[in-house]
Amino acid sequence: MAQEWRAGVAMRKDQINDNFQGPRAQCREERVQRHRDKLRSAGLKPVQMWVYDITRPGFAEECRRQSLVIANDPHEREVVEWLDQVLGEAPWYAAAYRWRASARAASGQRMGAMRDVLCYRLAAPDSAGRALAGRALAALAAADTLAALTMLKN
Repeated sequence: MAQEWRAGVAMRKDQINDNFQGPRAQCREERVQRHRDKLRSAGLKPVQMWVYDITRPGFAEECRRQSLVIANDPHEREVVEWLDQVLGEAPWYAAAYRWRASARAASGQRMGAMRDVLCYRLAAPDSAGRALAGRALAALAAADTLAALTMLKN
């Protein structure tokens, strides 16, 4: 009879189950189940989260449109001051300055983006972050917002 190899075991053709996953798959499933049980016993529960598809056509344009809408909002200054206060209390969260700088660069707020890049450079956790901030700042100073945006997003 013809034989096939599955999970390192020779089996006859009539013994093969098309859904056979082998002993390793079973061990993996048990390990994952034990991990999930441990998380549940710690008081956590699994959730499904839907996020925007940033590769969708028109996504960047919609982000830019929304950024321009709030750019002239009278409450923006109040929100920015609150965010600065929060970030001042949690300086390890430097990435928020980077994200806000990229959003401002995308919406054409070059001076605001430069300010956020400066804050990011001060709060950056490592020399690579500070070097990135320096390059982005130089690009913004040269009015090359596209280059700065590319650096800040990656």
